[in-house]
Amino acid sequence: MNSVVTSLMDFLCVGGASRVRKMSSWRAYIIAVTIISTAAALDNPFASTNVSLACLSEHCLTSMVECQANKICRESISCNAKCLDKWDEDKTKEKIQVQNCSNICQFSYYDKTVDKFMSCVTKHNCITLPLIPNTCRTSIVKPAKQLSVKDTEGDWWVVRGYHPVYDCYPCQHPHFQAINETSWEYAPTYVVPLANGSHAVISQKFAMPVAPAGQNISFHYHDAGLLHYETWWLLDKADDGSFVTVYYCGNTMNWNYEGALVMSRNTSLSNDAYTKIAASYKATVGLDFSEFCVDDVINCNDVKYN
Repeated sequence: MNSVVTSLMDFLCVGGASRVRKMSSWRAYIIAVTIISTAAALDNPFASTNVSLACLSEHCLTSMVECQANKICRESISCNAKCLDKWDEDKTKEKIQVQNCSNICQFSYYDKTVDKFMSCVTKHNCITLPLIPNTCRTSIVKPAKQLSVKDTEGDWWVVRGYHPVYDCYPCQHPHFQAINETSWEYAPTYVVPLANGSHAVISQKFAMPVAPAGQNISFHYHDAGLLHYETWWLLDKADDGSFVTVYYCGNTMNWNYEGALVMSRNTSLSNDAYTKIAASYKATVGLDFSEFCVDDVINCNDVKYN
């Protein structure tokens, strides 16, 4: 019997006994089975992952029962558990393979039930994932120009990206527009891989505050039930407005990540432009441009990936 199930049995027999006694026997049995089966899927073979069974029972019992009854939600939990099982095998600094695996699970198995369950779990800190350390370069960021979110207005293509997962999806087509005097809408569209080997087009919308020119932009959003916090720095912009460079840092639960985007008005830039961009990233945030991925924005056909 794995550690989560063993702990759960102790909880039901000791700490949670008074709660169980108040229920009819059949309801107590169903709830116990639900918690055991769901928690077992969340269990992982490394000690740094913590699943609080008391927290799940106290705060997320309804959403957990719904999740256990929903095939997509069960598959989502099972898929993510298999990703986390590979934690020790992933030797990359930011556990890139695990992050990519987890993202594929998120895109492949998602509905309102998943969102409700994960929102509850994260809101009440019922699960603590193993740490991905913070690599953010906050202290050394020196933007080349005094830019604000207003400098991003309109449509762009992401032609280069730094984070191997989040920044390298094909057909990234962000759009920025004003909502009101204090906030803007960031609406990215991109193509993601699914667990069955196919692809899907994802479109999202996030609100970003209007910060003074030259200052970073901090905002938060929910994605598949997970609360993300991100800070963006607009680093540089071509004199002709053909590109804007971005550096960002973020975290969700206790996974930290950093990334960078080269956003172009067209699907390609000149070699001279890339030379300037490489020098700019080195000077503004110390990134090696040779480590950036080349995003596929050519074969998109109105953002329908071939």
